[in-house]
Amino acid sequence: MAVNQPPRVYLDQNVWIALSKAHYGRDDTGKYETPLKAIVAASNADLIRVPLSFVHMMEVCASGDMERRKRLASFMIKVSRQYAIFPCTKVWCEEALEVAARWLGVDIQWVNPELFVQQGLWYAFGIAPIFKGGHSDEIALIENAIRSDEMAVKMLSEWMASDLGRKLRAKSEVEAAFLDDIRHRQLQSQGAEGKRRENTLMIARQMLLPIAEAECQKFGIQPAKLHEKIKSEDDLIAFAHDVPSFDVLLTLVLARDEEAQRKIDRNDIRDMAFLATAIPYCDIVVAERYFGNLAKRTGLDRKYGCTILTNATELMNVLPQPVLFQPPAVGNA
Repeated sequence: MAVNQPPRVYLDQNVWIALSKAHYGRDDTGKYETPLKAIVAASNADLIRVPLSFVHMMEVCASGDMERRKRLASFMIKVSRQYAIFPCTKVWCEEALEVAARWLGVDIQWVNPELFVQQGLWYAFGIAPIFKGGHSDEIALIENAIRSDEMAVKMLSEWMASDLGRKLRAKSEVEAAFLDDIRHRQLQSQGAEGKRRENTLMIARQMLLPIAEAECQKFGIQPAKLHEKIKSEDDLIAFAHDVPSFDVLLTLVLARDEEAQRKIDRNDIRDMAFLATAIPYCDIVVAERYFGNLAKRTGLDRKYGCTILTNATELMNVLPQPVLFQPPAVGNA
């Protein structure tokens, strides 16, 4: 699915941090200097797009050191050029409508998937500012100020207080422990296959089907029509896996839950949330090791035509070839 021009490269937050350290001369290993120069040169030449996500915004604000936040945010804004990818919850709405219409044989104008990555940090929230009223010159000044890199750095580094970030992480730890306990109980009572089917149906019913019904109603399609096509549990499972970003999330959740020896981590939902849109709609994804390998083992890379890496140093093997021969722009490395 993911064949974009220019190619889209999604980086896990740990990769952003490693490249940022190299950018500011704080990488003692030296192994990120070459990938840094390549990705900066590629972005400057518009040979690649490196979108940011809502998850990145949460991760930047995890640090209590505001100066560290600003350094990292400045680097990320410079390299990304404020390109952002829609959150999976927003993408699900568009995809669920497209799949429902296709199942029903209804012709609708589907949103171009290329629009899931756009220039403007607010698109990481799935929204865009609307400017109304006032003189056109005044509106232009306000719009330019909001779109400036300075404002984007401020937005990326200051939109969430560090104490809220700590509270969210603590909440995630409690939720992870709760989910881990449920998983072990289910495995003991049902076995892996029974648990997989039950969880697929539960997630599809609670998360996807209500979205599909609501989006259909917006276009005058009665939910009852959709239910005529989704008659059985097997139909619902097939429908869920036909929605790309939901399919990725569902596949990763189910595969992770079958590995009972690995405890559910507080960061799991964030990692899976960004992969849900990055894998179908980006060409190259540099993910953390566990979920990157899980995505490849479940065949998501082949299914969606996405190159998945687990080490930033491997970028040199997959970036557009002209990049390898272009020196980085002065002052960017």
